[in-house]
Amino acid sequence: MKPLDRIAIIRQSLAVFICALIGLVPVVGLFPATCALVRGCRVSRAQREFNPARNYLRWGITLAVLGILSSFVFALMIGLSLVSRVPDPGDGSQGGF
Repeated sequence: MKPLDRIAIIRQSLAVFICALIGLVPVVGLFPATCALVRGCRVSRAQREFNPARNYLRWGITLAVLGILSSFVFALMIGLSLVSRVPDPGDGSQGGF
């Protein structure tokens, strides 16, 4: 493997970690977390030799999965809270007769 390829893999591993950190923000971080997960899988397949930034790559993939899950849980919580606030037309809480 050429030295430039090694440098590119190290930089991409660090980019995965940074994107995954941003991806921990619910909903807003869904796109960066998805990008980090895709890029992390590509980098882990491409590395054939020792990668000094391997820990960053592993943590980046882990944090990306956690970021995607947190976004879905957050969206589910918002959706459930909106559904629970819809008044039932037959319960009389509208101030009717």
